[in-house]
Amino acid sequence: MRIFKKVVAAAAAAMLSASMFSIPVHALESKSVYVNGKALAVSAVQQSIPLIPAQEICEALGARFQYDHAKMKASITKGSILVNLSLDSAAVLINGKSATMPDAMKIINKRVMVPMEYVASLLNGASYYDSFNGRWVILQTENSNLFYTVEPGDTLWKLSVTFKTTVA
Repeated sequence: MRIFKKVVAAAAAAMLSASMFSIPVHALESKSVYVNGKALAVSAVQQSIPLIPAQEICEALGARFQYDHAKMKASITKGSILVNLSLDSAAVLINGKSATMPDAMKIINKRVMVPMEYVASLLNGASYYDSFNGRWVILQTENSNLFYTVEPGDTLWKLSVTFKTTVA
């Protein structure tokens, strides 16, 4: 009986430790993404940091994305902004200056994925999670001013909560 208890305890400990250090792919949650009021044909993969296909977010925000499979490096260009990225690295060069993204550029389901909020902010976008509709929203800023187009179903309460402000 003592041996049985030890075996059960060891098995339980092994299962607990294995579950603590692995994240199954099916646990990743997808959320729809809207850029300037238009739905993207892709979803953001929700890990600790939301990731989105690089090509789609760049194009939606008026930037160009290029990926070199052989070198496992990418670049994002928009006007005078040049961002250089490397696969599986959070280190980036923005116009030649070193910076760190909150998560690395990754390949998930054969797509090059980047941290959505970070890349949106580099390309003059502001992102927020719309908990009322269960989706990510990215709005392009103009001269540091954020413009939002009121949508059907919006309320003053929802807007004030979403943008952390008061509405008068």
